[in-house]
Amino acid sequence: MSKRTPLFAKLFLIFVFSLLTACGTENTTDKTEQQVVQKASVEINSDKTVKDKEKVEPKVEEIGWANLVPPDYDPNTVIDKYLEEMKELQDDDPRASVLYGNIQAELDNAPVNMLLDGKTIKMPGFIAPLENTNGVISEFLLVPYFGACIHTPPPPVNQTVMVKAKQGQGVKSEDANYPVWITGKLKAVEERTTIGAAGYRIENPVIEPYEEN
Repeated sequence: MSKRTPLFAKLFLIFVFSLLTACGTENTTDKTEQQVVQKASVEINSDKTVKDKEKVEPKVEEIGWANLVPPDYDPNTVIDKYLEEMKELQDDDPRASVLYGNIQAELDNAPVNMLLDGKTIKMPGFIAPLENTNGVISEFLLVPYFGACIHTPPPPVNQTVMVKAKQGQGVKSEDANYPVWITGKLKAVEERTTIGAAGYRIENPVIEPYEEN
């Protein structure tokens, strides 16, 4: 005759088994939820780190002088407009200086490329000094060719960048004849100076001697 388990004992065992099962499920669920939370936290922290890094180290776009001209603007249209009249004049003709003045006025009002406004860029160029303190040029126009604004007429406004170096930094006077690399945030802000107009500005840039990549 087999020994039967009392009904109360059976019910108690069922209750305990159900309780253990429920606890096990709850623990597993809690563990799974913790893993999800931890994973989400890692992803958020990782995303925050990437964003913080982007803020500290913005992407630098290397550009050339052609990039400063809006895609839909052709500077040759200004020259073409006066070309026939220029052919008829000699350099010593009084009308020549008036004509050149008209051309320069149009070039000084050439449009800038707003797509570059606010971008951190790196570009090469030559220096046209504006402010020299104790042999260090802290403020200058960055121009596409040597002697611009000094020995030759200034380039168009969209081919000139005003550069203001960090306090205590700049370019030594003896190095002013050599090209440089300028890295910084480009702003589409017009500047008028005694030697020419600039359509862009870069403040507190990194200034390096020019070397071909």
